[in-house]
Amino acid sequence: MFHGKIHFTNLYEDELGLLLWALMQEDHCYHQIGMGKPYGYGRVRVDAVKVEVYKLDQWYDTFDFEEGRSAYAEEIDAGSLITRYKDTVKARDGIDLSQANNVKEWMAMKSVLLPDDVIRYMELKKKEFTHMLKNQTPLPGVEELIALAKSEADADADDDDASSPGK
Repeated sequence: MFHGKIHFTNLYEDELGLLLWALMQEDHCYHQIGMGKPYGYGRVRVDAVKVEVYKLDQWYDTFDFEEGRSAYAEEIDAGSLITRYKDTVKARDGIDLSQANNVKEWMAMKSVLLPDDVIRYMELKKKEFTHMLKNQTPLPGVEELIALAKSEADADADDDDASSPGK
């Protein structure tokens, strides 16, 4: 378990919501860190986020150094700030982020663990790379990869069901 703090200055509440959404993402999503990302290693989540906003202008006006900054801290729910950001984007730009294709693809990439044979480092000396380069074959899109992973997972589940006793 890692612990950390992020200090910020002069963020509007919707901007703070964007920062929190980038950190926390959706419930089923993970950040990926390190060199083993294509193999599913280094998947981490950010949980238990506590947001404290300090009213420094009030603290500085009082010259009260005995109580300290905590007397002027306001705890705000991270989820409400994320919702405020999404509502601001919808009102200002007319974009429902939960329905935006690029956001859906991003969340899908962060939530689905694809098998090793689908996502891997490409070796430059293999015929596969030469063939792709020669034919200018585009890399598969996010939706194609996720559909492939789901169909392989369904096939594996069907194989498991067929091989289990009593079937």
